[in-house]
Amino acid sequence: MSQHDVSLEDFLAPISRALGHAAVPDTVVPIDTCELIPAHLSDALSAEERMERFCAEASAAHVNVSHTDRAGAAQAVADIAATAGGSAVFDDEPLLDEWGVATALDAAAPQGAWRWDAGAGRAACIDAAASAQVGVTVADAAIAETGTILQVVRAGHGRSTSLLPAVHVALVPASRLEPSMMAVMQVVRARFDAMPSQLVFITGPSNTADIELVRVEGVHGPLTVHYLVVDDA
Repeated sequence: MSQHDVSLEDFLAPISRALGHAAVPDTVVPIDTCELIPAHLSDALSAEERMERFCAEASAAHVNVSHTDRAGAAQAVADIAATAGGSAVFDDEPLLDEWGVATALDAAAPQGAWRWDAGAGRAACIDAAASAQVGVTVADAAIAETGTILQVVRAGHGRSTSLLPAVHVALVPASRLEPSMMAVMQVVRARFDAMPSQLVFITGPSNTADIELVRVEGVHGPLTVHYLVVDDA
């Protein structure tokens, strides 16, 4: 018998035996792939180990990573803004007021700070972000496996805040650190009534290696990215 004369049953027989079947099954129960959740190595990590992994991956992606608590968040952001110079733009985010970051930015940014105001119109918001040296956001979630943060675009959280200024400062509440992309998407589905129209995943400063595989940073976004991990427990 030539290889072209092998029947489908003959071809499948070794596979069936390897799977523990005495013969090729007549029917196969379909698998509901939507119910399958892939396992990740990071799923078994403790909260401390996840944090270590997140910081290590972010640092490898050229992110400046630092830690603080709620009381120290305002001063940490203010120090970055004062060093960077220029103006600052920040999300209309309750945590920035609760932690005193908004007030600290007003005092520290040499050319003042502007709160994202959807009511001012799209053009005004983009102009403020484009002219700002520093953009300050609060991450909606973070991924330990890749050192990535998630920014969900909505009325008080425009994408321009993290994309247009030369320096992006993302406050990352430790309670929002998840092991994997799958876990983050489950959080998003649970948090919002409907899937948001735009999710921005950020892993370090903008970069490209399209030209001769040479990495160049700051091509289409921030030159510098800071992750300020806040212990909010």
